[in-house]
Amino acid sequence: MEKEQNTEGTKTLMGLADCYGIEYFGIENELPVWLPIRAAANRQRHALIFQVDMTEAQADAVIGQLKEGRYDLALEEVKKCEEVRVEQDMVASWPLIPDPALDPFGPREFAVTTAAMSEELASNPPQEIAHSTDDSEE
Repeated sequence: MEKEQNTEGTKTLMGLADCYGIEYFGIENELPVWLPIRAAANRQRHALIFQVDMTEAQADAVIGQLKEGRYDLALEEVKKCEEVRVEQDMVASWPLIPDPALDPFGPREFAVTTAAMSEELASNPPQEIAHSTDDSEE
């Protein structure tokens, strides 16, 4: 994939980020059509579109974090750049992200169970709640 080179030896890249980090990162003129829709639909998670001029080394650092599944650290790499452009109505979210606690529906937490807990539940299952039925109305 050929990337456009700016005069200063940087490339203009764009991305979609939210409270979990970067969800999409790519070349400015190759953005998927769904990107603005996705950002607008997920504003509750502080989703936004950003644009940044990066050197090859800076872009590689972001891509490396993305490949490792570290979307939050990938966003932190972008934030190290001198200038990041964000749409005006989304700019207030930029200093807040990444922060999974900002997701009003999450962050997703799972209970840790042990074998002993599983055995206890198997031998003492939760009691069902009896629902009363009034047959006199039939």
